[in-house]
Amino acid sequence: MLASWDEIEAHIQAGYPVRERRAGQLSFVSGSTGVEAKVASIDGRERLFLATYIAPETAVVPDAALALNDRLRGGMLVTYNGKLFLRYTLLVGRFDAQELDELIAFLAVAPERLRRMIL
Repeated sequence: MLASWDEIEAHIQAGYPVRERRAGQLSFVSGSTGVEAKVASIDGRERLFLATYIAPETAVVPDAALALNDRLRGGMLVTYNGKLFLRYTLLVGRFDAQELDELIAFLAVAPERLRRMIL
């Protein structure tokens, strides 16, 4: 299990090109897709948030996005500063490196597939 942000950060840095690093945050590339990783403590539990950009918020068909959001398992569509992202939240210490890599691999291919469904 990856039990801390330091372990998660070291794993990501060892396997993916890092674009930017800040305290508790990494911006990196999986395939040709940018992924943002951030750790935050909420209600006394550390959570890892992984997100990838999908499209400008104004380009999205709202009903299609709501329907897709309802079908996502474990992730959700969120908007931030006029942009739509696919975000997943994991409890730190409850996943291992393989599970993290599988989710990152999914985030690398998801944007193109999701764009076809909601634009």
